[in-house]
Amino acid sequence: MPPRKKNPSDFDPNHEEYPDSYNYDLIVYLGLSHYKRGEYQQAIDVFDSALKLNPNGAIGYGHRGFCYVELGQYQRAIEDYDKRIELDPNNAWTYSSRGKAYDNLGQYQRAIEDYDKAIELDPNSAIGHQNRGYSYRRLGQYQQAIADYDKAIELDPNYALGYRSRGFSYQRLGQNERAIEDYDKAIGLNLNNAIDYHNRGYSYDNLGQYHRAIEDYDKAIDLDPNANRYGARGNSYRNLDQYQRAIEDYDKAIELDPNNAWAYERRGYSYDNLGQYQRAIEDYDKAIELDPNSAIGYQNRGKAYGRLSQYHQAIEDYDKAIELNPNNAWAYERRGDSYDNLGQYQRAIEDYDKAIELDPNNAIDYRVRGFSYQRLGQNERAIEDYDKAIELNPNNAWAYERRGDSYQRLGQNERAIEDYDKAIELDPDNAEAYNNVKIRIV
Repeated sequence: MPPRKKNPSDFDPNHEEYPDSYNYDLIVYLGLSHYKRGEYQQAIDVFDSALKLNPNGAIGYGHRGFCYVELGQYQRAIEDYDKRIELDPNNAWTYSSRGKAYDNLGQYQRAIEDYDKAIELDPNSAIGHQNRGYSYRRLGQYQQAIADYDKAIELDPNYALGYRSRGFSYQRLGQNERAIEDYDKAIGLNLNNAIDYHNRGYSYDNLGQYHRAIEDYDKAIDLDPNANRYGARGNSYRNLDQYQRAIEDYDKAIELDPNNAWAYERRGYSYDNLGQYQRAIEDYDKAIELDPNSAIGYQNRGKAYGRLSQYHQAIEDYDKAIELNPNNAWAYERRGDSYDNLGQYQRAIEDYDKAIELDPNNAIDYRVRGFSYQRLGQNERAIEDYDKAIELNPNNAWAYERRGDSYQRLGQNERAIEDYDKAIELDPDNAEAYNNVKIRIV
């Protein structure tokens, strides 16, 4: 009776003696079977055995490298791809695979060098151009990325990933209409990819088309709910001033990802806009706990403390926000507001000076600095600031009214009345301005 033929599943990679019936190709085949079942460590053990039989078996190194990638062991994968390239220097697939491993290590320039070689060996590979485009995108070189995505799409017009990736690059360049066109195409090729709906929603959001954004986020959530998608939809509701609906989405995002500092910060912002300042502070506390280096968490908590007239606590938070981001004009402005409310007008002016230095075209900073000068009795300087605020925003009734106050204090009543008239024209419901006019007439 002939001996039973060995089945590949009988193979034990730890066995010291290998039956003659097993050869290199068969063992590699067995390793691939493990790989396809997601059994990456078992596959590596089998490929180890295959390479003991044939140390020059290029394909074994390549497949073992694939397994290391799946396990997140990118450096070991690169070592295997190096060996395969040494044994088979004209294999485009291996250069592309090594490039992906470099991508995963954040070494995008080295990845591009490998993709260059892969494309040189196989210029008609849409995937090669797609991969190189990804590396360019990660380096912020969006135009180069788009050129590669163009080529990938030219080579494969039904390549949904190419349209999606190009759309993302257009989005990063602020070309949201072109991004939407690409997401439309990607969705047409695959109606069930949540990423495309999410990304298109983000572009609609950037264009201020919040209702359309919400429709896309709805679809993305229906296909694949995750914290980011609920958070993104919450942002659109927030932009529509629908803070309660935004909070519901942030609640869900936090339920799915309790360590998402961003969701707590945005929910806090929504509570703030509903006048629920203490609840806002609780969320900012959590956001700061999760991400203590986020300037925005401190600045927003400072704003909430300010709403509660807790100006000293607000100043402490603005101090921290400025320490983390010294170029944050908004934090200087708000800290100045807190000093102003504490009657420390000179310190307020110093902060407004810095805010204006960082953002010289913000009318609000001139307006509030002018008010601090006014409180110090320096009405000429206040008028200069109100002039600038009006130049930057000619429709600001408050600036005309306050400039009118300064003119009145300088005894220039006719100019004061002109400013009050303008304030009333811009804001007919401004009772204080009406009252000031009446006082001047009397």
